[in-house]
Amino acid sequence: AREYGATHKEILDAHNKDIDLNYYNNARRHGATHNQALDSDSKGINLYDYGDAREYGATHKEILDAHNKGIDLNSYGFARKYGATHNEILDSHNKGIDLNYYGAARAYGATHNEILDAHKQGVDVSDYQTSREFGSTHDEIMEAHNIGMPIVYYTHAIANGANHEEALDSYKQLAGQRNLQDYGYLREEGIDHTSAISAIKPDYNPYDEIFDINKNKLGG
Repeated sequence: AREYGATHKEILDAHNKDIDLNYYNNARRHGATHNQALDSDSKGINLYDYGDAREYGATHKEILDAHNKGIDLNSYGFARKYGATHNEILDSHNKGIDLNYYGAARAYGATHNEILDAHKQGVDVSDYQTSREFGSTHDEIMEAHNIGMPIVYYTHAIANGANHEEALDSYKQLAGQRNLQDYGYLREEGIDHTSAISAIKPDYNPYDEIFDINKNKLGG
């Protein structure tokens, strides 16, 4: 703590108040004054989480505000680490979004407005952030959601090698939760899209759709 500006007297004061000096040190390392550290500790704030939030740009006032609104400071600091502002975190919290998943989605490149849009349209942010982890864009996830495909199965397909079009086609071709699960498992085993669909739907012919499209073009 001395390395980060704490005096001998301040360190003894913190010790006498039964403050964990490792946590106190983390707060001081990232810009907290002695009085700010004591103030936070007196309000029941974990000083290690406090220090992490300070590291990623949060002010003392913002941290107290988040704490007073019932926000977990570990989740708060994680979201700040990946670019979320204080007001964005409050907005997400007020809309009922789990900040652990919100922070993870931010870590994988999602913007605040994209996460809010997904949540508003009924996409579980837990599934959303996992899909972002595997490289799906916001528009791709929403396209899957808008055709009725559960994002958990969309993500399972993407995570196991399917591209966006293949994942959507699996939903169009296969009815039922069990079939979509099986498709994901088959892709996990290295089986290509057409073979995976055929294994579940023996009468599947990938050329039928092309035939129907050409037939319609010819007016037949």
